[in-house]
Amino acid sequence: MKSTTLLLFTVLLFLSIERITSRNEEEREGSNIRFRNDDATTVVASRKLGIGGITQPPSTLVPIDPGVSAACNGNGNKYSISEREVLSFYGNVPACNCFDCYSGENCQIKGDINECEVDAGNSQLDITKSVLPFEPQMSFSNQYRMKYQSFREMNNSTEIKDTVFRSIKDLHRAANNVKFDDHQLLIGLGAHQLIQAAMYALSPNRTITTNFYCAPPYWGKFPKIVNAYDPANVFVGDYEKAMEVMSRDEDIIDLITSPSNPGNTLAGEQQLLGLPKEKQIWDLVYYWPSSYANKSAIVPLDENIMIFSLSKLAGYAGHRFGWAWVKDPNVVERMNDYLSVSTQSYPASELIFGTRVIQTILGQDDFFGKVQDGLMERCKAIEKIFKDGGDKFQIESPCGNMYVLVKCTELDTNESCQEIYFEPIKLKVTDGKSTGIGDNYVRIAIGYEQSRINLILEKLKLLPRSE
Repeated sequence: MKSTTLLLFTVLLFLSIERITSRNEEEREGSNIRFRNDDATTVVASRKLGIGGITQPPSTLVPIDPGVSAACNGNGNKYSISEREVLSFYGNVPACNCFDCYSGENCQIKGDINECEVDAGNSQLDITKSVLPFEPQMSFSNQYRMKYQSFREMNNSTEIKDTVFRSIKDLHRAANNVKFDDHQLLIGLGAHQLIQAAMYALSPNRTITTNFYCAPPYWGKFPKIVNAYDPANVFVGDYEKAMEVMSRDEDIIDLITSPSNPGNTLAGEQQLLGLPKEKQIWDLVYYWPSSYANKSAIVPLDENIMIFSLSKLAGYAGHRFGWAWVKDPNVVERMNDYLSVSTQSYPASELIFGTRVIQTILGQDDFFGKVQDGLMERCKAIEKIFKDGGDKFQIESPCGNMYVLVKCTELDTNESCQEIYFEPIKLKVTDGKSTGIGDNYVRIAIGYEQSRINLILEKLKLLPRSE
């Protein structure tokens, strides 16, 4: 009887241990980030490496299958894992989202380059897909966070905030581009929201007009962002008009993008107003060695408000992950107020996703250099096409950013280069007028996937040549 009881106890104990072990393994797997495609899974192995005093994240990948692009012949994207379940609710299934000029179930059909339209006007940085090991697309298990989260200001008050805080600081240490001591870190829905929060913070009296100046060429959306709050905020995109505003002793803020979009010039090369730091907002989304060729010119900045985003560093614009280093506690408080009123707090899942992307960058071998090499190569290829065409078109911005500023050399400032030359070959570009300069300029975006870049290069060869 005793032996039977002992045997039964042993069996029950074994089953209990197995159940606990299995549950623990499931929980550990649930906390891992998984990289998946239609048929296979690549799991990130957990490890840390100390390189140059920077804590390195888990980054060892075990590739099992080619990337998500392979399902569409490299000419489109298919989000099979992340969207299959939600699409199946109504009987839909994931399909290839083909790039311009491509069609077919697997984007295997290329259209006539003379007839199809190609977009070279969007701010995308898909070139990083060839650098970061995020193909198949990144997916991860995430526990529900049912209550409201205070994900706005990052510090070491909780484990997740501490991890975000340290990851971003390590990223800046790797780039050597910011002095973040004596600053507080805020998280927002991309640089877009954080710039608006900074505008709100620096114009506390909403009954009077605060002007915002941007040195041209500037991002074409800045006037819309600022003037959306008219009359409290008004955009000024001309230096002479800004000086007139200052001469009338009206309130004005310098919104500085360094390097500029699309001029690719650092702040010291721009026509700024010389305002004190308390009257400046620094948009530094391109201030990385990956987006500026002269690495020695990327030095640690110590400004009052410095704003960055994941989209211009590594792509993933759809996930809206941005951060700001802010020095003045009063400005921090007002920016926090804006973030709280506009979105309550930052989404938990996107906070984890964005932080994981940053950690993966830290685990890469020369991420900045590889992205810069790719952008430089593309710019040089465009330069060669223009030179072979007799320099009817010339790149006016330094190579190395995700845009090139192109001048149509035979047109006057009031003649539209976009309408005269680029619309006929069905290549979408950004017109110069919307960036505050002459209409004889256009901006061409070159941060896309290689398949789309190949199409842009083909289109550029269709431009007329000099006689």
